Amino acid sequence: MYDVAIVGGGIMGSTTGLHLARNGMRTIVIDRRGLCMEASGVNAGTLSIQIKRIALIPYAMRGRELWENTADWLASEVGYRILGGLTLAFTEAEAEMLDERMSARRDAGAPIELIDAKRAREIEPEISDRAVAASYCPLDGYANSNMIGRAYRRALLGAGVDLREGKPMKSIARENGGFTVGLDGEAIQAKRLVLAGGVWLNDALGQFGLEIPLNCRINQVAVTERTRPILGSILGVATGLLTLKQSANGSVLIGGGWQGVGDARRGALH
Repeated sequence: MYDVAIVGGGIMGSTTGLHLARNGMRTIVIDRRGLCMEASGVNAGTLSIQIKRIALIPYAMRGRELWENTADWLASEVGYRILGGLTLAFTEAEAEMLDERMSARRDAGAPIELIDAKRAREIEPEISDRAVAASYCPLDGYANSNMIGRAYRRALLGAGVDLREGKPMKSIARENGGFTVGLDGEAIQAKRLVLAGGVWLNDALGQFGLEIPLNCRINQVAVTERTRPILGSILGVATGLLTLKQSANGSVLIGGGWQGVGDARRGALH
């Protein structure tokens, strides 16, 4: 019998399993596909303090410290980089909104500076000359989310965690003072159960007669062909509908871009 069974092998489930195992608990992580192959591994990888909700700023600052502490495995394996980030405003109304939002984040502890367009272009010469104001955070960065599953798999196995990848959960039941998780051809018994299924959480909760409100949002990520270095920072826009960053191999990652951003923001770059 395991001390804990974790259903869901995304970042939340994998991180939970890793820390429990490192602290002496016999742990198993179960995922219907592979580690970090859903939302955790198919996102733009933006690690920006500026885009966090105000209430989450203290957690984002602590999260950055944790990233620094994983330099020996996770940060190095997924290309974690601190580049600094600019959020651009293209109208006076957007500039006022940016001032209000970023000032509140700064009051919550984020090292964000409000700057004019001239200073923004000194930081990033390629940005559009239509920008009228910007905010800057030196701690913004990004990581390659496509590599996160491989990094966690190596760390979990190294910590003695058992993995069941490609094993959809068929059933969960309370039995013998613990839980039994039914898989194809196997029943996993554990004293404790962690449900880390993301937007599929209600599939598991339903077996206990429970349901929680969930909202699934599917964002767009586009990757360009490799090009010359044109962007050294993380770029965002005041409306929150677009992020840009250039990876080490020259590809530009575009996160968001829906609801007419191309027209509404007239291009963050020239």
